[in-house]
Amino acid sequence: MDHKNSEGLNLFAPGPVNPPPYVLEALERPLVHHRSPEFAALHDDVTGKIRALLGTTSPVITLASSATGAMDAVVASLFAEGDEVLVPVMGKFSGRWADICRAYGIKVHVMEIEPGHSPGPEDIRWALVRNDRISGLLLTHCETSTGALTDLKGISEAVASLEKAGRVILRVADCVSSFCLDDLKMDEWGLDCVITASHKGLLSPAGLSAVAVGGRAAAAMERVPARGFYLDLRRYFARAFRSSTPFTPAQSLLYAVGAALDRIIEVGLENVLDWDRRAAQAVMLALEDAGFTTLAVSQSSAVVAFRVGETNAERMCEAMEEHGIYLARGQGDLHGKILRVSPIGKTRAELVGFAGALIETVAGAKTNEAVGLRIAKLRARMEDILKGRDIWA
Repeated sequence: MDHKNSEGLNLFAPGPVNPPPYVLEALERPLVHHRSPEFAALHDDVTGKIRALLGTTSPVITLASSATGAMDAVVASLFAEGDEVLVPVMGKFSGRWADICRAYGIKVHVMEIEPGHSPGPEDIRWALVRNDRISGLLLTHCETSTGALTDLKGISEAVASLEKAGRVILRVADCVSSFCLDDLKMDEWGLDCVITASHKGLLSPAGLSAVAVGGRAAAAMERVPARGFYLDLRRYFARAFRSSTPFTPAQSLLYAVGAALDRIIEVGLENVLDWDRRAAQAVMLALEDAGFTTLAVSQSSAVVAFRVGETNAERMCEAMEEHGIYLARGQGDLHGKILRVSPIGKTRAELVGFAGALIETVAGAKTNEAVGLRIAKLRARMEDILKGRDIWA
């Protein structure tokens, strides 16, 4: 376990995040029956707003599962045993695509990407040129273990150039950590299937995932032999047109996500994305001032990973927890080498508070008037970055 008791800490981790009061209040709404007209209205309201923010006209289905369940469902429903897919692996979460595919007997061609880097459109294109049997490309928009952002638009355009002779390469994207945090346009970018979930940019507890299924993905579902039961997307796809789900839904999470969506739409998605970018930049500034270097070459707004160097990562986390702040550890081969900071849903006050705690932690026993002046200067620089509306205050 990362921490003996993290209750009450401000979670600067990329999910789960601290839900705002209006999301917590929505969780307490009285339940209705999931086959009632009232639930149908809730279902259509939430899925319709997710569809709009994803930039798609495709149906959106919801599952009572974390994002891994949605990934499992997508792989099992879109690809048959023996199909071949390309998976750029840039960290733990993109690697999960490959693990799930292997579990279903799908042949995986792994493109190994150095941690902190992202796959390039031309590299993807040439990998697909070299093997014309590959019929699926499983991408990760934001690799949560490193904070690296993938150029989905550029890659999709590069792949589309190979389909002129009738070849179909399904473009599937894990956008769990990027939805409502980084720019994302499903239809405009030519994505066939997109996954997201409740516990990151939607500021809600974990347990609800959403899958947008484009026309080509829907056609693939008809080709693939049925396997599994609960995570068979065909069951959900058919029910979506009846404003329902095939099994008991996570109704309270739908209320919570609905409240978050309402706030995002009220503020305006572009304003939310602008704040997210500024918040990530402010975190990077604080880390730089503290003497750390960030890992991602192309930085997502969802999470900033930084190299700890000679610093003991676990002791640093423990010291930050004394300030009431929880940091995410590195994973796999990066454990002990990096830490991760997420500004998801944070206010201006929380961001500058993080900066002060970071500098004090690094200074340790050296904390004095000079350190206080350093913190004041850093906070002023962060305030300059965080111009505009404090949307989560």
